This record gives sequence, structure tokens and C-alpha cells, in this order.
Amino acid sequence: MAEADAAAVELDGSPEDLEGAALKIQAIARGRRDRQVLKRADTAREERELAAAKVQAMQRGREGRRRAELRKEQAKAARRIQSIQRGRTARRELLVAIKGGRPLLESDVRTGLSCVGRVPDTNRHAYIHCDVTGLGLSDVDAIRGFPALQRVDIGDNQVTDLSPFSGLPSLTELYAANNTVKQMLNFASPACSQGAPDPTGDVLIGSTLQIVDLSGNEIDDMDDMERHPFLEVVNLAYNAIPRIHGLQGLRFLQSLDLTGNRLTAITGLEGLPLETLILDDNAIDEIANLDTLQNLRVLSLRNNKIRDLSHLRETGALVALDLAGNAVAEFRQLEHLMKLEFLRALTLSGNAVAAAEWYRRRVLVRLPQLAALDDEPAAPEEKVRAVNLHGGSERAVPQLRGAGGGAYENDSDLGHRAAAHDKYFAGTPFVDFLPPFQETEAPLVLPQAEQA
Repeated sequence: MAEADAAAVELDGSPEDLEGAALKIQAIARGRRDRQVLKRADTAREERELAAAKVQAMQRGREGRRRAELRKEQAKAARRIQSIQRGRTARRELLVAIKGGRPLLESDVRTGLSCVGRVPDTNRHAYIHCDVTGLGLSDVDAIRGFPALQRVDIGDNQVTDLSPFSGLPSLTELYAANNTVKQMLNFASPACSQGAPDPTGDVLIGSTLQIVDLSGNEIDDMDDMERHPFLEVVNLAYNAIPRIHGLQGLRFLQSLDLTGNRLTAITGLEGLPLETLILDDNAIDEIANLDTLQNLRVLSLRNNKIRDLSHLRETGALVALDLAGNAVAEFRQLEHLMKLEFLRALTLSGNAVAAAEWYRRRVLVRLPQLAALDDEPAAPEEKVRAVNLHGGSERAVPQLRGAGGGAYENDSDLGHRAAAHDKYFAGTPFVDFLPPFQETEAPLVLPQAEQA
């Protein structure tokens, strides 16, 4: 405004001055108009953005409320469906329990079929897997109508008799955990022989069973399993078996689980090709009769009564040993394991030695080949500290040499510390200020043959 007034004062001048003043007034007016247009445009844009943000917020809130309501309805419907299903299951289980179980129906088998494969005899395609778990079954005789099956799971039922499986000549895997079976594999698949050919002309070789799980049943005796010579994995955990026997004909047996039975001794395993043996939760007080298991790699004896480890000296292929929850009270017993060069995992938790002072280091100074102790890694640094605790290899080795030691030379940092001292403090004698740990247990008495 001040510029326009100044221009108006100059109107009394010459025509050229008047023209210049007019042009100046016009330019000032155009600038004011442009600024007003820009301001209105900015204001309109801000109003539009604010309105859009408000609309979006309202929409998000509306959508959020809609989704929240939908989730509530879905959760309510799911709970309702689950409740109905639980009620049906409970009523079915109760009805089955009252009646003592029900027989397997053909419709049950067809519902549980899966996995298409080839039938060995005919090379035709058929369903080869069947799962009928948890149906309250007491009789599985209907399984005979499906001779092509190769894998069957009847777990969590009330089955007492496995003889119907004799009608499945191609059966390789049988899972029958948590039933009421009392006789172990009391069936035999048909087999041809030179004097007794099969009338149908089929080539029958007898049982082809390779994997069997009978855990959680009521078996109180191990029958002879020569009728199933191809067994590789046998699980008999949580039965009532007092003695191991009947396995001598199993030339391919690799894994045996007898957890939670009534075993008091290890017998009946001579010469078997076992790689994994699990005998947890029994009453075994002595490790014996394992020297013929040349392939044994994993041995688990958790929660038994074992004190002496001398019989493990000949298990040279052992890789993992679990002795948790036993009665091992002397570190010297671990010296029986010093020659097991492949041993990588050892578990001793729950034994008396695990509560002793410097437990891990006193174990690792004897067994430096371990990669894990009590499911925790045994690092190289920890092994060096274990040797240092015993005064370095110069002192640790003589303590263990009588038990077959000698693998500990140059394993400690004592020599390095002495060299560093001589380098920086030449002329002064090196003194080891780390007092060595003194073993209080009497040295291990070795067999006469090994002493020689």
C-alpha cells in the first residue's frame, strides 16, 4: 500500500513519469493478486489434506472395529466347534471304554489310508500306509482285507491281539504303542518253502517287518522273534519285561529300546549288530555283556543303579554315553573310558560326581576327546583349564598314566607361560603360582593284562 501511495504522489510529473508510475502500480497489484491466489491455493490444499486424513482415520477406525468384531465372532465360533468336538470325542471314548472297545471297520481303514506306492509282488499301485490311532479299537481283524499295506499305526487303542497282521505279507512298519498287547509279535506272515509252495503261486518270503513299536503295552515276556528276521528297530519301552532274550536271530537289528521295564541285568544281546541301545529307567546295577556289541555307538542307561564302568572298556565304537541319574561316585571310574577314542558325548548329571568340586574339569582332564558334557559343549579352552587345574601336563599326566593316560602332553599352557617368563624376565627362575589340584581318590587298579 505504501508503494502505491508513493507512486500516486508522483502523478504530477511528466507523461513519462506518469506512465512509469502506472506500470509500477499495475505490477504491485499483480503481485498482490498472485500472492493471494497462492495463499488461497495453499489453504485449500491444507484443508483437503486435513479432510482426507480425517476420512482415512475414520475409515481405519471403522475397519479396525469391523475386523475386531469379526475376530471375536471367529474365536467364538472356533470355541463352539472345539467344544462340540471335545464333547463328541469324550462321548465316543466313554462309550468305547464302557463297551471295552470296538472292532475295526473297513470304513475306518479306508479313512486312514494314505501314500500310494507299489506292491512288491505285483508291482501295482495301491495305498500302503494306514493310520487308525485313537479310535478305541479292541480288534483289528478287518486289516486283513488290505494286504498291500506296508505301514500301519494302531497306537492309542485297546488292541490285545496282533495276529491279524499275519495277513499283510508286505508289512514293514508296525506302530502299536499304548495298547493292551500282552504277547509280542505273536504272528507270522506266510512263507513258501521247498516242500510247501503257496497254492496261489505267489512268492512269499515270510515276515518283512523292519520297524516295530510296542511301547506302553502289557508285555511281560520277550518271545522268540526269529519269525521276523529283518527287524532293524524294536521299541519295547514301558512294558513289564524282566529279562532280555529271544533276539539272537535278528541279524539286522540296529536299535533296541527297553526303557521303563523291570530289567535288573543286561543279557541276551551277544553278537547283535546293535548301534543304539536304550535301557533307561530300569533297575540295572551292573554294565555287562556289551563287549561283543562291536557296532554300539549310542548307549543310554539313565536312572539305573550303576556304580562301576569297567565293563565299558571294550565298547570301542561308542560315541554317546548317557549315565544320568545313576550311582557313579568316583572320578577314577571315568578312567575306564579313556581309551574310547570315538566318545564325544557323555552325560553324568544326577550322579554323585556331578556335585563334586571342579566336576567338569576333573572329567575333561580324563576325557579330552569329549565334545559335550551333560549336553553342554566342552570347548578347547575349558580343556586347557582342566589340565592347568592339575598343574599342567607335567603333573597331570603322571597322575593318570597308570590308567592309560599320556594323551595330555603339551595340552596345558604351562610351557607357554614358562617361555614368556624366560623371554621377559631372563635370569630369574620361573615359578608356577597356580597350585595343582590334588586328587583324593586312590589310583585306579587296572586289569593285569593292561598293566603289562
